[in-house]
Amino acid sequence: MKIQTTLEGGLRVDIEDVQDWQLLDWIVADAEPAADDLADQLGNEITAQEIAADWREFVTPELRNVFFSDVEFVSHALAEARTRSDGESGSLWIAPADGMRWYSALNQARLALEAEHHFSNDDTLPDDADPQAWMRSQFYLALQSVILEEILTK
Repeated sequence: MKIQTTLEGGLRVDIEDVQDWQLLDWIVADAEPAADDLADQLGNEITAQEIAADWREFVTPELRNVFFSDVEFVSHALAEARTRSDGESGSLWIAPADGMRWYSALNQARLALEAEHHFSNDDTLPDDADPQAWMRSQFYLALQSVILEEILTK
């Protein structure tokens, strides 16, 4: 897989083989909400009783909708790119307007993996970690960094 910037300010991800497609598919699978999804986790961080109930009633559902929408967007983008390439090598385009949605989906996937596998912020593989999950988490972090650097801060 190769990632390049575009003249329009986005990214072109060149998928070279079926393993690249499989790695990208994991973004959606890893971001799927668990029983305690990211919106709930953020709501649980609100400890001030005077706003916690309102947060859970009004903000959490909206966050959940945005998070779900971002993952669905990435899922559709991946499906369209795969269809265009007949599942072989091809390109996936991340337009500047879509950078935040990709960043969000990657963040959800990475945070879910970190919560499930108890990864730390260290960039070394923990002794008891699932190496495939850890590798995906590192890939998501790297792709997030490229999106942040090349799309979101420009």
